[in-house]
Amino acid sequence: MHTKAIFFDLYQTLINVDARREKEGKKAGFEQVIVPYLRQKGISEAEASLVLSRYSDELQTFYKSHDKEIFQHSFPAALAKIFNEYYGLTISDAEMNDLIYEFRKVSRGYLTLYDGVREVLDALAVHHVLAIASHTQGMYTERELDELDILRYFKYRIYSSDIGFKKTSNKFYQTCLEVVCLEPKYCVMVGDNLYEDVYMASQNGMHTVWIMNPLTQEKNKTEIEPEASLPITSIIDLPNIITKVLS
Repeated sequence: MHTKAIFFDLYQTLINVDARREKEGKKAGFEQVIVPYLRQKGISEAEASLVLSRYSDELQTFYKSHDKEIFQHSFPAALAKIFNEYYGLTISDAEMNDLIYEFRKVSRGYLTLYDGVREVLDALAVHHVLAIASHTQGMYTERELDELDILRYFKYRIYSSDIGFKKTSNKFYQTCLEVVCLEPKYCVMVGDNLYEDVYMASQNGMHTVWIMNPLTQEKNKTEIEPEASLPITSIIDLPNIITKVLS
């Protein structure tokens, strides 16, 4: 009997996060966490206050040579480069991890599990390998999964920041399949984005389940037909849907 793997998108699929405040939240994170950190390290107010613009410049430079639709930058790598080049600071991975998580808590807004998620993971973990396939910065997502007490369910965790590719790249899903060492017909991708989670995964031979979330459905106006779909309010029924698509 072949092992079968279920890949999960995270945000607005399993985890409810305030995605509307991305730009505003990033600015708040820099002002309330990164700038004070630099001040504590002896950097002047004038120099520390430039860190956000320097970060924006770093991203602009990165995406001049990397297609933004396909490649994904690493937030900690970019921040570490700025700290070193502009402020003469080198910090440990552990310190960077703590700093970025404090930044994330300020910038993200609310963070909760959708109703039924824990029960679904309990049920699916009995007979399937569970994995994460997320467009995110892995350094803070790992902490959030631990905070929500669901990290333990996932044997594999694939984050766009860690592999350098977004879900809009075939390389992302090829990496997912390589990590679990399974043929795509034995894998299911579950997510709320019709293009990134459904279309791209299906193009790589995987089964798919579209989670219909009112918070993101406006971004999903497309002709793509999902193999299976489920309202976020009925996610407790996901194990039954998984059984059908894998039969």
